[in-house]
Amino acid sequence: MDTLGKQASELRAAELSIYDSRVKLEQVSMENSRLHLRIRQMTEGVSRARENKERCWRETIQFHQEVKALFESLQEAWREDFSITQDSQSRDRDLLALMGALISRLETRGQQLRNVSTLVHHQMLQFSKRLGESIEQSS
Repeated sequence: MDTLGKQASELRAAELSIYDSRVKLEQVSMENSRLHLRIRQMTEGVSRARENKERCWRETIQFHQEVKALFESLQEAWREDFSITQDSQSRDRDLLALMGALISRLETRGQQLRNVSTLVHHQMLQFSKRLGESIEQSS
């Protein structure tokens, strides 16, 4: 019976060892499942990050192209504005020169009219003086 007790004790120890191993196996399996789930989540996260990176890269390239096109458009508009401004300045300069010549001519004519007016005034004074002398001599 001693052998039987010993065998029963060994069997019980083996069963406890098997039970303990099963519990540990279940814990390892559960942990392994969690690990696989986390790996899948991280892989999906990495894939999303790569997609976002590619999308951002495409948007960056598109943005640079739009900026370049806008810059070229602004340069062309600036050249056109500059050309129009130059033309306007040239026409304004010509108009200003003509107006200056007209003002000069008008000032000259104004001076000539003042001279004529002064001359006519002196002649009228002399005529009036002669007329006065001629009336005095007649009387």
